[in-house]
Amino acid sequence: MADNLKTKYAVDTSLFDALVEQASGAGNESAVAEPRALKQRLLTPDDADMLFLTDTLARRLTEGHGEVVFEAGVDNGTSMDLSDDDIKTVTATLTAAADRPLVNAFVQLLYDSGADDTQPEGKKHARAIVEKTKPVSNGAARTVSYLVRRRPQRIEDMLEVRVAV
Repeated sequence: MADNLKTKYAVDTSLFDALVEQASGAGNESAVAEPRALKQRLLTPDDADMLFLTDTLARRLTEGHGEVVFEAGVDNGTSMDLSDDDIKTVTATLTAAADRPLVNAFVQLLYDSGADDTQPEGKKHARAIVEKTKPVSNGAARTVSYLVRRRPQRIEDMLEVRVAV
């Protein structure tokens, strides 16, 4: 009777083995690749990266009620080692993502840890700060902060109350 139970409830493991092999990626050349690091997405964006950045900015702008501070330079606790040219590329990529219709925002450089302490005169475009950068000498990671603000759709969206005391 024991032999009868073994054959009656025999388990075909080939299906299970095939599922394990598929899940581990063995024998599957079209396995999902690891997600790209933020530095790669900002410096050499492809269409999927631009979609990711656009969606991220749109979501964060919704959460921040129309504005958000976007920081680049450190990704998951590791330095991105951004050079002057990298900062220019990051600015261009972020601006391109913000110009898309889903986001419809403008980007302004707020802070660059490698910039001189001098401020540009008047209201020059924030990229002027990028031109006056110097390397960070203390070994700290160079970081940049951008203000991303949604463009106002109506005049009511532009009104602000400013009180000077």
